[in-house]
Amino acid sequence: MADLTYTVDDYVREPDRADDAGASFVFRITADADPDVLSRVAGAFNFANKAPSAASLREHTANRVVIEVQMRDLSALIADLIRRKLLQLTCVADVELRTL
Repeated sequence: MADLTYTVDDYVREPDRADDAGASFVFRITADADPDVLSRVAGAFNFANKAPSAASLREHTANRVVIEVQMRDLSALIADLIRRKLLQLTCVADVELRTL
């Protein structure tokens, strides 16, 4: 039988990987200034199963906002999963991910 595990589920298959050690990450998201943009973006962070340690939203231009979210004790695989989920949102123009 074929392996039906999705690529995004790699962290479930290989929990002993070295990059599973927790680190702090900052997500810098540039998105459309829609009324529901914060709730749409926040939904992607449910994959972390923890609350952000810090978050901010500010107007970048008349039609764009910048959302910065800091997450502590997160594996690199989960951080990248969240980054890819954010990029799938139609309101998101760009996502920068960096470690602290």
